[in-house]
Amino acid sequence: MTYNIIIRNVQPSDIDAVFDIRNILLDLPDADKFFKNSKKLTPEKHARWFAAQLKPANRRNFFLAIQDDRAVGYLRYAGKENIYTVSIAVLPRFQKSGIGSQLLRQTLSKIERRGKQVQAEVRSDNIVSLKFFEKHGFIRLIEKDGYVLFARKL
Repeated sequence: MTYNIIIRNVQPSDIDAVFDIRNILLDLPDADKFFKNSKKLTPEKHARWFAAQLKPANRRNFFLAIQDDRAVGYLRYAGKENIYTVSIAVLPRFQKSGIGSQLLRQTLSKIERRGKQVQAEVRSDNIVSLKFFEKHGFIRLIEKDGYVLFARKL
């Protein structure tokens, strides 16, 4: 099923939605396949982390997918200098519906126009994510310590 979604930059009022999406995904049996840090954050730690994401430089790299007034996923580019790493999270009910692809397609050009190289780190046993990034033009650079590093060419 394909959903019509709105993609926008994260806002202060999205703090609970982002927290909920992350925690729902962390409750899945294979959560460690999808998160480099698969430990749940306390609400206080999440609030500090989220406040840092709202700084203008970070906020323009953090996007939320909204479907019927509900946050169903997010995508964040984090990095320094000219290399950004992408993280994508979509609620289980909405996975395999194209929302992750829409998030990536609609935001990637904004980052690349700024001259940033986009990378992704994926656990080598996370077949779904490996195929996702290959489908979107990411090239495998190296596999090390159980992770595959992908990059997009500018």
